[in-house]
Amino acid sequence: MELTEEKENALAEIAELAEGKAADEKYLKQLVKECTESSHAWDVRQSEAKAEMAAIEKAKEILASRVVVLAQSETVTKNKKGKQPTVPVDLKQAKTRQTLINHFRSLGNRLKSLSMLNMVSVASAQPFDKVKGLIGDLIGKLEKEAAEAADTHAFCQEEKKKNDEAIKKHGDKIDMLTARLDKASAKKAKLGEDVEELTNEVAAIAKSQAEATKIRNEEKATFDKAHADFTEAADAVTDAIDALKDYYGDASFVQVGHKQPQGAPALGGAKKDSSNVIVGMLETMGQEFAKTAADLEASEHEAVEAYKKLSQENSVAQAAKETEIVGAKSEIASLDITLGHNTDDKKMTEKELAAVHEYVLSLKPTCYGRVVSYAERKAKRDAEIEGLKEALTILEESSPSLIQLRR
Repeated sequence: MELTEEKENALAEIAELAEGKAADEKYLKQLVKECTESSHAWDVRQSEAKAEMAAIEKAKEILASRVVVLAQSETVTKNKKGKQPTVPVDLKQAKTRQTLINHFRSLGNRLKSLSMLNMVSVASAQPFDKVKGLIGDLIGKLEKEAAEAADTHAFCQEEKKKNDEAIKKHGDKIDMLTARLDKASAKKAKLGEDVEELTNEVAAIAKSQAEATKIRNEEKATFDKAHADFTEAADAVTDAIDALKDYYGDASFVQVGHKQPQGAPALGGAKKDSSNVIVGMLETMGQEFAKTAADLEASEHEAVEAYKKLSQENSVAQAAKETEIVGAKSEIASLDITLGHNTDDKKMTEKELAAVHEYVLSLKPTCYGRVVSYAERKAKRDAEIEGLKEALTILEESSPSLIQLRR
């Protein structure tokens, strides 16, 4: 049963790992695609930069030629009016535009930022009002993205913390339940062995008691027959002596059992002598028969007491072992309930842990496996925002000339 559960757990874990691997491979494929596209775009932008620089140089030449004319005409006009000559508006605008272009190009190259490099084209061709508006829009977009990224980062950090704690908590609980199940299973197996051993011992006691009872019954039957035979024989001897007394007379047996002195005449003659010998033999036989019957009674009494003692010991031992069996079976029943509850708890905890892992898997595109860390992305975005704000400062410093240009 344990091996089956371990096998099922292993298969479930393999399926989970396979699912995770498939999701990771899908994410890696998408990431490689995005990186390839970004790299291609960067290469295209680099190739376009040369043509862009050539166009800018040409535009600078055009502006330089016009600025000279405007500078001459404006300088003459203002000198006639007696005012201090000023820098031509077109020249200052061109200088501001070039400053913006250099600023965005340097920023884009340093940060590897396509959006900053795209602003090079904007700063090269679009009116300053529009450039300023686009810069403001881009700052707003980046600040919004920064806020969203910060929220996402905070959310991911919180979710990672909760998920790690949940995974640890459920893992610890599964380990605890597994240990309990192993301990309860081992104890149940031991109790099962004890029950089997005690049952065999009870059967052995019952078999021993049955054999002792059989032997006792056989001994009793043998005793009854032998005791009856010897008692009957003793009674028969007594009856025989009584019969002889009737024949010989009681006086003939006065000296029965007493040895006559050597040379003394036998009392009563030949008949009396014969009766003494016969009666003496019968009395000896009767005494032996009676003694044997008494010995049989004593042996029977000892055998009965030994049987009673053995039966009592067997009864006590059997009752004790049967009580142990009942207790062990009761404990096994309790362990079955405990095993059932712990098994259900373990399955539920494993399902909850699987749900946590599934949730972690759903967070992977957002919170896990990022090639560029949040700190690096935040630093880049902050640098872009700072660079855009610097560009606004450049535009605002040239605002008087912009006003003149609009007029």
